[in-house]
Amino acid sequence: MSIGIETRDVPAAGGLVMNRSGEFLMILRNGVWDLPKGHVEEGEDLGQTAIRETAEETGVEGLEEKDLICTTEHWYFRDCIWCHKFTSWFFMTTSSTAPLVPQREEGISEVRWVSPSDLDYYLNRTYATIREVFRTFQGMKLIG
Repeated sequence: MSIGIETRDVPAAGGLVMNRSGEFLMILRNGVWDLPKGHVEEGEDLGQTAIRETAEETGVEGLEEKDLICTTEHWYFRDCIWCHKFTSWFFMTTSSTAPLVPQREEGISEVRWVSPSDLDYYLNRTYATIREVFRTFQGMKLIG
């Protein structure tokens, strides 16, 4: 007798956003510093998802998609199903100065612009996949 394990692929997209001052957008979700991201909705491409989710989770307006940075993956267990989440990360910019608004129903308690000089503090309080996004971004030399 074999026992089947149900799995599901979960496509998602998110953003590494930089403002005109060179600061990076970060969110505090469930007590961990993170980047905004979410699931792809029907009819969206990955870039559209990254922009929509980033705006919804942070209140940032005028997002402009630049480049795909990388795709990360991880597993999680929910509702008796192992989910294999693939997140495509896009570099985005904004010139918006609108107030940051955390999407509390998604567990986001804080949204903050982080200067590059303060980034280590946040990267030491985040997930390995988020550190991977920043490392890959730095290697791309998209700015500077």
